[in-house]
Amino acid sequence: MTRIREAALACLGYLHKEEALLEEAIKQAEDLYDALNGRNWGCLSELFQRHAELGQKAGQLAIEREEIRKRLGSLLGVAPEHVTIGSFLPEVPADLQLALQSAKERLMQMCNELKEKNYRNGLVIHGALQVFNRMLMVMTGQSPSETYTRSGSVEAMDTRPLFEARG
Repeated sequence: MTRIREAALACLGYLHKEEALLEEAIKQAEDLYDALNGRNWGCLSELFQRHAELGQKAGQLAIEREEIRKRLGSLLGVAPEHVTIGSFLPEVPADLQLALQSAKERLMQMCNELKEKNYRNGLVIHGALQVFNRMLMVMTGQSPSETYTRSGSVEAMDTRPLFEARG
């Protein structure tokens, strides 16, 4: 087996690990959405644990990615930071090119899906914070027309303490 073929198979194996990691991240984003919408509040602590484990796996994969990039860089005669699947594909035997290209495209699709789910979760969280902030404004006798910025600060806020809330 040639060194390029061996490297291509190692790269393909690595890409499958990334795909599994993204599948878990997408599942966690879906579970978070369900929890945020009150469908399964009880899963939040388990979800945070799974998220921590996923972060550890991502860290391990980052190390593996750098090892593969060094290996491919050596084979291609370029610095590891310049190695991409696209730059490696022309060197790969034809029977593996399609598999690598398909894996790359699948990962890109999964990244976009995860980005969309995270954006949706962000909208739910933002909406919940707005409701909570309005409740605090009513409790402290502030005008509901005042708005909160993304950083959490209030525009034109009357800073009465919560203990002066009426009712």
